[in-house]
Amino acid sequence: MVLAALRVFIRFSFVVGWAFTLLSNPFNMIPLYYGYYLLGSLILGQRATMGFEVFSRHMGPIMERAYFWEALADFSQLGYEILIRWCVAAILLAAVFGPIGYIVTVKVQSARCRRAAERMGVEYANILQQMEQNVTSDHSHVRDKSV
Repeated sequence: MVLAALRVFIRFSFVVGWAFTLLSNPFNMIPLYYGYYLLGSLILGQRATMGFEVFSRHMGPIMERAYFWEALADFSQLGYEILIRWCVAAILLAAVFGPIGYIVTVKVQSARCRRAAERMGVEYANILQQMEQNVTSDHSHVRDKSV
């Protein structure tokens, strides 16, 4: 969220933004995963029996791992109660917000390309048509070689 807000005011590289996101994740992982646990509990109609402090203590060793596979092994040992609730919430959120994020990204990127085309004095529709022709000719060229 902070990254999106900064992007409105400051132009910067998406690679730098991606790196910034990776740096901020250790600070928000435990609250995020606890939110998944709470949401999963709600969806399954089960009472959340673990408070934030207890959850944080369980997640602490995972956060200290230096290697992904070690963290994954520790994460898998959290137990059925946490993992099922976490997975239910994560899958639901991904299913809902994944497509929304994709649609928004396509619209934003299309708008950016249109503006870039206008700055170059070219019709955006012409660029798309030319790209489609290039793809079609590339595919026919590959088909010709395979025959």
